[in-house]
Amino acid sequence: MSLRSLAAVALLAGAVACAEKQSDADTPPPPPRARVLADVPSVNGSIVTDTSGSEDAERLSMMVQVSLDSIVRFYRQRLPELGWRIQNAGGDTVQATLVAAKDSATLWVRVQRLGMGSAEYTLIGAVAPADTRAVPP
Repeated sequence: MSLRSLAAVALLAGAVACAEKQSDADTPPPPPRARVLADVPSVNGSIVTDTSGSEDAERLSMMVQVSLDSIVRFYRQRLPELGWRIQNAGGDTVQATLVAAKDSATLWVRVQRLGMGSAEYTLIGAVAPADTRAVPP
């Protein structure tokens, strides 16, 4: 390859890199995620399978080699210790859901049995927007 060809390739690579940087600079950063789940522990040994979030909600899905009942028991014990009030709980041998509240946040813990001694669970936390929170009397 000639020196002239090498210079052309380098110039083209530089132009592409500049164009990519320019388009990245034009794209606004995503909005910050809510930090509702920041103080909610995960079960030891959990593997994160998915996350998503927005300004007022956050979701974290995990798998773990622990039974459904053990996960439910873990959150029934730990959430009140962290200031969450369990408002509702239900389920069966295949799935279970806990709903808890703390300040203006609501937490849903959804657990689904995958097999003997393994389960998938999702933590969903949401905060009420400031303009919809109840005004104290």
